[in-house]
Amino acid sequence: MRDAASLKYAHALYEVALKENKLEEYLEDLKGILEVFEASDDLLEFLKHPEISQINKTSVISNVFRGRVSEEIIKLLNLLIKHDRIEDFRHVYKDYRKLALEHKGIKIALVKTAVELTDEERNLLKNKLSKKYNCEIELDEVIDQDIIGGVWVRVKDDVLDGTVKTKLDTMKKMLLN
Repeated sequence: MRDAASLKYAHALYEVALKENKLEEYLEDLKGILEVFEASDDLLEFLKHPEISQINKTSVISNVFRGRVSEEIIKLLNLLIKHDRIEDFRHVYKDYRKLALEHKGIKIALVKTAVELTDEERNLLKNKLSKKYNCEIELDEVIDQDIIGGVWVRVKDDVLDGTVKTKLDTMKKMLLN
């Protein structure tokens, strides 16, 4: 489960990245590592396993990622391993990404739909949100079949709910009153 620790790790890396002018480089490194973890469940399970020594885990990290990602990112991975938090890596990535994008004036929109958006729908939604919020928008898409249809969007604290589920719930309440 996610807690405040992932944000602390992300914020610490963000501060280092700002000082070293490597905001984009670190973001790309983190994204690449996340892709490796998603492609290899075995690697992440190995790194999470309680009976495998920290030395063996950091050795694997070094063998897999050294020369491919920056040294600061290797240090972050080793720190997560040391504190038994490697399973939080996905959250650290998301928190860092949010900080890096906000630094560049880009807002993240969490978008829930019942089915995957087409490229045309995705571009249309990004354009409309960009105009509404007067900035560039990045979409984080989630498929949620419970919403039945339509689109649910959250940008910061602003929620736009155009889902069929919400409309049906509203109609149900009106009919029951």
